[in-house]
Amino acid sequence: MKSGTIYGFLSGRLTVQADGPFTERLLNICMHRNLLVTDVKRCGSNRVIFKTDIDSFMQMHTPAHRTKSRVRIKKRSGLPFLIKRFRKRLPVLFGIMVIIIMLAYASTHIMGITVFGNNRIDTQTIYNSLNECGLSLGEKTSDIDNDLIRNKMMNKLDDLAWIGINANGSRVYVEIIERIEKEKGLEKDGAACNLIASRDGVIDHTEIREGQTLVKKGSGVRKGDVLVSGIIDSPVDGFRFVKARGEVYAKTVYSKRREYKLNYTESHYTGKSKVKYSVKVLNTELPLYLNGKPPYQKFSADESINEYRIPIDIVPSLFIRKNKYSEYYDEEKSRTVSEAIEAGINELTDEVKSELPEGAEIKEQDESHTLTEHGGVEVTVELTCLENIAEQSVIETPKSSED
Repeated sequence: MKSGTIYGFLSGRLTVQADGPFTERLLNICMHRNLLVTDVKRCGSNRVIFKTDIDSFMQMHTPAHRTKSRVRIKKRSGLPFLIKRFRKRLPVLFGIMVIIIMLAYASTHIMGITVFGNNRIDTQTIYNSLNECGLSLGEKTSDIDNDLIRNKMMNKLDDLAWIGINANGSRVYVEIIERIEKEKGLEKDGAACNLIASRDGVIDHTEIREGQTLVKKGSGVRKGDVLVSGIIDSPVDGFRFVKARGEVYAKTVYSKRREYKLNYTESHYTGKSKVKYSVKVLNTELPLYLNGKPPYQKFSADESINEYRIPIDIVPSLFIRKNKYSEYYDEEKSRTVSEAIEAGINELTDEVKSELPEGAEIKEQDESHTLTEHGGVEVTVELTCLENIAEQSVIETPKSSED
């Protein structure tokens, strides 16, 4: 006996009413002949209502005649009757078929990916990595291998501590937990440690609260050298490990060097700009413009992507890509050696200052320049700073062996 919701919709269903003194015998004959009879309801002593399909109903005339029963259709449902109803409205019928196909596809494929929990790792970087690891829009939800994707992602992203992948319907939710960022001077609080140099410098003065100082004023140190030891051997307290604490201030040098041409090109924006949009659903992108050529001969481009979705998992996300093109032109210019030196000093000084660590105090600034063979001048800017270069480094203490 044929049954099932999908088959019933495709083949068509009839709700039939049978009247007569032998309706029970009618049902027995139909079932004996393997005709579809479901959802039987008795209404009084001489009436039954049941469901069947078109083929079975066409074969019920003989059993109905033998049992002196009168059968008639009360309700029609299913695809054949839907097609018949809309046969003169083909666009409506076509739209219904498209919706059915889309729903069938959406229920078994990934329609959207939501990433949450990340702060330092860029969301687009996570999307790209997931795509490379086999998790992308349009893939079958049954093909998702959580363990395999998780292992690949852990190897691909260094700042990733854990990743959770949960498929809810046709949308995949990816939870990100990042590695805890170690702050300077707070590594393994309570553990024995040394203070080491974070960069090259010349010691100016020290302010040590715990540990054995190994450097003195005027000593030159290189990055990684031990400044204050956490291993102390005292005649009073004996040999012990401590957590070295304090500040070691040193004079450090930051410098930048660059060549500046006397004849150079300078770019100027005209103020003109054009914006082009495109729409992306799953892996299909549709441009919302006719001319795909660059709008200007010389331009800079800024791109942004925004996701729009409704809270229904089977409906895919809609991505709007915005590309903004700004026009500029180049102007050939020339300058004297002194003008090139001044421009270089100003530019390099700003760059060096922007890269100084927090707390660094500028003590001296030196500039120098040399003429080059290429018709330019090479400018060097050097800043001497005073800063705390001490950072903690955990001591791997030996474990006592048990006999």
